[in-house]
Amino acid sequence: GHTFSLKEAPEIIDKIKPSWAIDSKEGVGYDGYPLLFRFYSRILPAKLSLLVLATLISKEKPYVELEEYQEKSYEIVSDLAEEIRKNELTKRNQKISTGMPLSETKITNAKTKKQKVEAIKKVSSSETKFKNQYVGKLRNDKESGNNFFEGILYALDLIVPKKVKTGKKDKDGNDMYETRIYLSKKGVEYLKIDNPVVSSLIKKQDMPDSSFTQEGARYIVQNLLKIKQLDLEYKFCEAAITEITKNSKKGNNTSAKELDVIFENTCSQWIKNNSDIAKKHAIDSILQEHQNKKKSNTTQTRLQAYRVATMGRLSELGVFSWEIDAHSQSTYKLGQNSDVL
Repeated sequence: GHTFSLKEAPEIIDKIKPSWAIDSKEGVGYDGYPLLFRFYSRILPAKLSLLVLATLISKEKPYVELEEYQEKSYEIVSDLAEEIRKNELTKRNQKISTGMPLSETKITNAKTKKQKVEAIKKVSSSETKFKNQYVGKLRNDKESGNNFFEGILYALDLIVPKKVKTGKKDKDGNDMYETRIYLSKKGVEYLKIDNPVVSSLIKKQDMPDSSFTQEGARYIVQNLLKIKQLDLEYKFCEAAITEITKNSKKGNNTSAKELDVIFENTCSQWIKNNSDIAKKHAIDSILQEHQNKKKSNTTQTRLQAYRVATMGRLSELGVFSWEIDAHSQSTYKLGQNSDVL
């Protein structure tokens, strides 16, 4: 393969034409999950994966085979993550590298044998997670026999995965298939928007305060989150902004506890209006589990995990400013890009 240089990224992106994109309807189906999965903790790793896709395609071949895409994405994004970690603020709420895959350096830097074994485990689990949850994977649904594609790039409608016959047969004489990844129309548009982290990496500067410009944040919220398939996700975003705006007017920050109430009410209302989808994807059981939790039980419910993920991504977008107070509790106020909703 060719070596990757970020310096070439702007030219590569310039070359990409909307005509390289294919229509989402041509791709493998989306399973209809109405939320961004709670393990997709940030959006920047997806932006960087999309950039990798741009470097792998051409006018003659506007797609890349899924496994090659997973490999290349992991290799390149984990290297970039190293660079980011060196040049970012280290406070938990200001980290730009959250959600990025760990690189092999973690193993090389391990001193003792025990640390090496630990590091190998961590890196390998981080690699699998990144490949499946960011780049994406094909899943065969046992009940329906249908193929679905999973991962944040597809949930946000940035790529189109297509299952294609290779023309070869396996040893039993069955047709063999491969999954090809194309850009979607939105994927092409979104690639053209400058990203401050990518610019800083190209210029070898310190990391910016925010992972996204206002234009980038607006595009993500209005074109990628505000879509029918992520209906509940967008409702969560709207409810959070309403609450935080109301409190900000009085000069108050909003606590995670207050947001839990907002998320619970929003989820409950959404289930009433979408009972079929809620049952199909067990969103109703996420709500019940949260409502039945005893006060004395301090483990995080799945609904709280969704709140953490959604708020983490919205803070990353600069919609909210996330602070950690004197009692190490998370609190939120309006951020520099709060008007993009």
